[in-house]
Amino acid sequence: MPKKKTLFIDYWLDISYHNACGAGLGSSLFKLAAIADAANAGFETHLLTSPLKKDLLEDACGIDFIYAKKISKDLAGFHKVINLGIPDAELPEEVKVLENYCGFNTSHKAEYKSSPHTEFWRTFVSQCLNYSLINKEVEVNICLESMDIIKAIKLMDRQYKWVAIPYQSISKLKDYPQWDDVIENLLRSDSKVRVILLGDKEQKTSFDDGVLNLMGKTDIQLLKAVISQVDLVAGVDGLATNIAMALKKRTLILFSMIAPENVVFDSSNKKIKALVSGNCPYQFCYSKLENYRDSECRYLHENPQSEIPKCLEFKKDDIVAEILSNLS
Repeated sequence: MPKKKTLFIDYWLDISYHNACGAGLGSSLFKLAAIADAANAGFETHLLTSPLKKDLLEDACGIDFIYAKKISKDLAGFHKVINLGIPDAELPEEVKVLENYCGFNTSHKAEYKSSPHTEFWRTFVSQCLNYSLINKEVEVNICLESMDIIKAIKLMDRQYKWVAIPYQSISKLKDYPQWDDVIENLLRSDSKVRVILLGDKEQKTSFDDGVLNLMGKTDIQLLKAVISQVDLVAGVDGLATNIAMALKKRTLILFSMIAPENVVFDSSNKKIKALVSGNCPYQFCYSKLENYRDSECRYLHENPQSEIPKCLEFKKDDIVAEILSNLS
């Protein structure tokens, strides 16, 4: 009996995509377990996504076919067309009127923002496809290219312990200001530690010895490979830490405006250490923000003498201690 074809829409070329729920690269990994569930339930899974996400998710668990351009197939020919986070208002009418379309409305968005993201998508997809979530194990597995792994291996002297730090942030609410101090203390504390700096854009730093600056020098495939080869990833939650979790690496995650239980794929994974400052009276504010990339911090608005959001007041010595503890 042929499998029922299901199309998951995670991107649509005719919209701005800026306000889509879970629009970022890293957030696409939360949806992988739901797609894997559908595949395990006997559905043929097709995913329409952005070009960058296609590079990130290529050959990931559960995905049978993946596209970065609108597919030419008749959408009515799919068993279901499931919207994975694009506001219904931003999709063409010819998609929304399909009898097989499963939409994503404002109540879904509100539930997503206040729920564990991976479990939200698993439940959402299971309801759209009408199957029970029997398998409770979370499957979030991504694939690597062998040539990129070779490149990553050549970058690192294996006599050292390597820590990858995502040095740049896409939001002021995730911009931890003391990474330089953390790195200096880390290198001073253990001569066997080396640091790799990750980021989208090229950026010079004051570090000479002990730091490999790869900011602006990796595509998605090489980024995955580098993370796969380091001993630990330490950073504010985002793409790099999500990739690290998917690759089952040791990961130290600083949580600011969003709660760890919303983001961590598997709370039983002992390789993941979550840090929360707990200093802000408005923590966690994520569910109340329209778009955290350009949202203002309520605490800073009320306390203009402060320089950073209260939720980002992590002590650098605590971060260093946690990194060294995990490395040992």
